[in-house]
Amino acid sequence: MMRITPKAWAVLSLSLLLLACEASEQTSPNPAPLPTASSTGGAGGAPGSGAGGQGAAGGGAKILRTVETRPLLGSPKRNLLIDGDFETSIVVEGHGVQSGWLAFSGNEQRYIRAATGGHCRSGLRCAYLESGIFFYGKGLAASLAAMDGELWAKAPPGRSCLDVAAYVGWCNFAGKLADLVATSETPDETGWCSYRGTVAAQTRGTCMFIENLSQDLAAAPFILDAASVKPATGERQAVAMTARRGAIVERFRHASEVARRRRPFGRVPKGPELGRK
Repeated sequence: MMRITPKAWAVLSLSLLLLACEASEQTSPNPAPLPTASSTGGAGGAPGSGAGGQGAAGGGAKILRTVETRPLLGSPKRNLLIDGDFETSIVVEGHGVQSGWLAFSGNEQRYIRAATGGHCRSGLRCAYLESGIFFYGKGLAASLAAMDGELWAKAPPGRSCLDVAAYVGWCNFAGKLADLVATSETPDETGWCSYRGTVAAQTRGTCMFIENLSQDLAAAPFILDAASVKPATGERQAVAMTARRGAIVERFRHASEVARRRRPFGRVPKGPELGRK
């Protein structure tokens, strides 16, 4: 009986692999044709057109994926919110501490569920806002300047932008809010709703409050991203915060009290000695 040494097996396996690749690899690994001189406007061709007047991805080619570069934290410059893009506020349920945003259902605190990648408008992570849930976002105030507030929410199919309400108020909530108004009742062509408002100058830290007004627990959630409060630069009219009434006041006041109790004022307790003595 003939025996084959391990070295001979390795040589034979590599040879079979090369033969298989040569026999089966008949097409380019690129998912779409590369642009030619005519498709880029070179050699006298019309810009953006290839043979037969079709684009570089014509001829029935299907785009499998797109690649883009995003900042790790996503948040715009001069943002007074601690975590405008929800990047550091999403933790594994039962572990760690949420930082910039707190989520509540009534007076019960909840963990924020994450959406990632292409679901988000900016950065690498964003947040699902389920029915009946509201968010408290910690922030600061500009020094004696009006502030532009902005929020983006991706609506599930069939939902109106008016199903989400957003406000700016004092972090130690005192019953007054300024509204961030939806720029349209319906989402744009990409499915996103935008909310904007300019708030008069404040002397106390300002936070953002966001709530999903739907009480249908089976409804698909909105996705929140790109929240910001920045020193005003435009010509929009600044509005003052106005007093509110009803259940909204108690919900937001409770959220602000929870956030206040979690601030580590004073001397930080000494942690356990983890090293070997």
